[in-house]
Amino acid sequence: MKISAKIIIVLAVIAIGCGTEAVRKGTVKAVSGKFTDRRNAKTYRTVEIGGLAWMAENLNFVTDSSACYNNDESYCEKYGRLYNWNDAMKACPAGWRVPSDEDWSCLARAAGGRYIGYDGSWRFAGRRLKSTMGWADRKDYKDSLMSGGGIDSFGFSALPGGRRANDGLFDNVSYNGYWWSATENGTTLALYRHMDYWSDGEWVGRGSAFKGVLISLRCVSGSGAGCKNIAVRRNAVPVPDVPGSGSFTDLRDGKKYRTVKIGNQRWMAENLKYKTGVSACYNEEDNCQTLGLNYDWNTAQMACPAGWHLPSDEEWDTLVMFVDPNYESGKNNVAGKKLKARSGWEDYRERNGNGTDEYGFSALPNGDEGLNPGSSGIWWTATYGDKKRGATRGRSRGMLYSDDVVSTGYSDEDFRLYVRCVENTGESDGKVVARKDSVPAAQKVEAVQIVPVVVPGGGTFTDKRDGKKYRTVRIGNLTWMAENLSFETAWSSCHKNDYPDCARYGRFYEWRDVMKACPAGWRAPSDADWENLALAVGGRLDRYGGWIGAAKKLKSKTVWSNNQNGTDEFGFSALPIEVGGSIGWRGYWWTNAESSAENARYWEIEGDDLKKRSCIKSSMRSLRCVQP
Repeated sequence: MKISAKIIIVLAVIAIGCGTEAVRKGTVKAVSGKFTDRRNAKTYRTVEIGGLAWMAENLNFVTDSSACYNNDESYCEKYGRLYNWNDAMKACPAGWRVPSDEDWSCLARAAGGRYIGYDGSWRFAGRRLKSTMGWADRKDYKDSLMSGGGIDSFGFSALPGGRRANDGLFDNVSYNGYWWSATENGTTLALYRHMDYWSDGEWVGRGSAFKGVLISLRCVSGSGAGCKNIAVRRNAVPVPDVPGSGSFTDLRDGKKYRTVKIGNQRWMAENLKYKTGVSACYNEEDNCQTLGLNYDWNTAQMACPAGWHLPSDEEWDTLVMFVDPNYESGKNNVAGKKLKARSGWEDYRERNGNGTDEYGFSALPNGDEGLNPGSSGIWWTATYGDKKRGATRGRSRGMLYSDDVVSTGYSDEDFRLYVRCVENTGESDGKVVARKDSVPAAQKVEAVQIVPVVVPGGGTFTDKRDGKKYRTVRIGNLTWMAENLSFETAWSSCHKNDYPDCARYGRFYEWRDVMKACPAGWRAPSDADWENLALAVGGRLDRYGGWIGAAKKLKSKTVWSNNQNGTDEFGFSALPIEVGGSIGWRGYWWTNAESSAENARYWEIEGDDLKKRSCIKSSMRSLRCVQP
């Protein structure tokens, strides 16, 4: 049976060379070596990544309960042995140990992964850690076969050794790799990490399995103390020496941009970095310096400095046809190759994804909303919609690592893409640049505003840790924060990793951080606190454990979908937000109560129902802090 841990068609990030990669507060090094296990004279390749020494092969030491896949010794030679958790904990040789869940996170982060949060997975790291060989082939979107392996940037060489499930059956060799961590999840379960062959296998996923399951083991050495501050930062892009190069300083913030004259147009040769409206950096603040900021369509319209503007679709056509005089729509053109930067793009199969940058345009693979960096670059145009796609979508231009084309696309206006500004010419300025005001009123989509409610007993509180100010409200005998907590902790994330959403909706937390996330003088609420809240607003307990009549009075007056807004009579302003999911349908909030060793309780609002529920502690939920 072929099982994919994540089935997501998303391309991976910028490839790292096999030597080093610059990072903030240190350097990620892939230092290769060897180690011989004296117990059986087996020699393993090793690699140091992010301050930890890892075996670069799965362990192959016989223990009482270990096995080869399908009980066939030939699999052990290629993939190592499979271990249950108890055997794994004593299988590593002296000086080595089973990696903790934190060690695995350190590895994924050092490999350029991005923490997703809601299930503990790291995106973009898997492809860099997987071996180039030994993985099953997969089909791409054109139904062509391609390798399910990775690019093995650090020499970690992760292999898909499969597993033996609780029923004693073996499955998934060459399709999935699973590795134990030393971190338990209750008395019968333990956490493990997994990678798959599907969709470029870019994920380092996390799961929880019964300790009797047999999976692979990688041993590690070192404390990992140096890994906590690792944050990937892209290297500077080489600046080509081309005719027509210049510079421009944005007087609004003093940032200086390279510029380049291409044909009759002068373009910024870097993505815009001006903070305004709905804009954000990709993942880490440092990435703003190289990639610039991404903007929603409305913000992009007015983001360029005086004397410059967001180029229209027609102005992009002018650029493309100048650098590729033989350009023909729908054909295999070469404009993208000439405009892409000479470094930073990932390889596609055996193809070098970088460009020649003949004109100094230096297009970077910035992705869209933080997705696909390394493999795609996407920029807004000022042109708004068309008859085929609908008038509520903005046009964009894109380039891929897999071809040499500059394509035209369409994105919803609340998507965040990047911006290249072009200098005003005088004659065309305002003529070809379509601003939002030119869109008929009936076609405009206004952003939903969260409307705070002023009620008796309301107040404010400022969290001294980050300066964030919260509305508060007194309901019954407790004071509640009237907003979801947005203080960043180690195991928290924003909705779809969208940093502006953190400001609007607060952060999501794993339960492990709930007990320490609230500021001094505040705490995570108990089940009793939620029950008292429901009673105080006039709720009535039904026989199924729900509270009738409470949810509508606690929900905000806006944001809820399908005419499900509340009356917010007490100013609690409960918001409908799900990690990784849609906005508008339901909200979840942690309590401080465990329901078992593996699970904890939370409260849910969906429709007009307020209910107490339970889920695994690694789930992500919102948090409201409370004080007497």
